[in-house]
Amino acid sequence: MHRSPLKLISAFALTLVLAACSTPQGDGGPPPRGGSPAGTPHGLLVAAGTGYIHTFTLLTGTEWSERLSYAAPWSTVAVIDSRNELLIANTSGAEPVSVEVYDIDTFGLKGAFEWPDSTSMTTLYALAATRGGDYLAITMSALGPGFLEIIETATGSIVYTGLDIAAGSNFVWTPDDDLIVAVNLSYEDNPDRWGAIVSFPLANLLASTDGAVEGTLLATFTRAEWDVGVNGLALSADGSELVFERASDLWVMDLVPDAPQHQLTTGPTNNHGAVFSPSGTHIAFASGGRYGLDETYVIPNHRTAPLFIDYLQDAGDEFLLEADTLVDYSLAWLP
Repeated sequence: MHRSPLKLISAFALTLVLAACSTPQGDGGPPPRGGSPAGTPHGLLVAAGTGYIHTFTLLTGTEWSERLSYAAPWSTVAVIDSRNELLIANTSGAEPVSVEVYDIDTFGLKGAFEWPDSTSMTTLYALAATRGGDYLAITMSALGPGFLEIIETATGSIVYTGLDIAAGSNFVWTPDDDLIVAVNLSYEDNPDRWGAIVSFPLANLLASTDGAVEGTLLATFTRAEWDVGVNGLALSADGSELVFERASDLWVMDLVPDAPQHQLTTGPTNNHGAVFSPSGTHIAFASGGRYGLDETYVIPNHRTAPLFIDYLQDAGDEFLLEADTLVDYSLAWLP
């Protein structure tokens, strides 16, 4: 399948060519921690991990609930908050990519559709919808470099193809329909700028005819900072802040160019899959635990010293929701 060249033009007039089983407790461990700390906004956490979609009710919940199974190795998932919908894109490598739409209240299937011109896709990397669900973006590949594609959901037509996501990150849409992406710039061979977080307005993506698109560099990373890359991007509900994973810890920054990046967590564990509370005051995430399972925590969205996260820690600001779970990353924190 032929796809267009992959290019990026930054707002600084720089041309960038982008290459592209749950148990409530472990043996001998403490009982699960239920509820949430005082001051934590209530709501419903929706998460994914090990082939299941999970939910946790923060007002009354004591453990994660498995709500829906899916073929995780061949799928990618997203939530449309405004529609209370869960989207699961699936591929078999022999059939077109299919997208199933589920109601989050009941997890009943609401509908399904095929992604156009996608029969040869063998791998799906990430999926995200604009806040109103009018456009849907996916990264996928057919035994080659991954690329990003956007469709208009009302018509099912492809409106953009290109932008090799070499960093392998997920991506998010702002309330103003800007696409926020982490990109790998190692091909530039500049140790002072090895990767970046970039914002692409939807209007620029729709106007592109050859995969070239103008965007704004929000943050850059040196080779030492980039390490294995940036992933786990998530936005606050108002689109003013971005949380992301780098070097096994969580970081947060205001969504403006060159904003300071504040480290939220530290410690020996791998902290990942974060989401903001609807108010933006708290963040939920997963942390590497024992036996390949994860713990799940809620912390304040703070600008103080990084919070030390270790196995079964519950020291006030670091509140343990549950230990030894199948949850790998959060999808949404709904009101």
